[in-house]
Amino acid sequence: MDSSAALTLAKLEKDRTSLNNRVCKALRMIWGMPATRHQSGWYGRVNMGEPGWPDVIAVLPWGAFLGVDTKRQGEEIRPSQREKWAEIRDCCAHVITVTSLAELKLKVDEIYAGVTP
Repeated sequence: MDSSAALTLAKLEKDRTSLNNRVCKALRMIWGMPATRHQSGWYGRVNMGEPGWPDVIAVLPWGAFLGVDTKRQGEEIRPSQREKWAEIRDCCAHVITVTSLAELKLKVDEIYAGVTP
């Protein structure tokens, strides 16, 4: 990891915003990807979209879709997520799950190296 990426990650680790927000910032600042949070599922009595989509939607520099789902340590993937992610991966897109920015860095670097996590 180059020193600027390490400094950016260290700065973002201290950020008190949600992991979803920090993931978006890291994707933009370190890799230059357009990235946004995605809201789906039910919020009270309002349906905000189709469940199962990853928390963060980004585009890799070569145009491929990247979905990043954030989880707490030990949190399981829901069945609706398994189904949607299989559908997304069938389109040659990437979907990863992370619990930290360090894990994000590792998995995105694997994608860049041509290894799909």
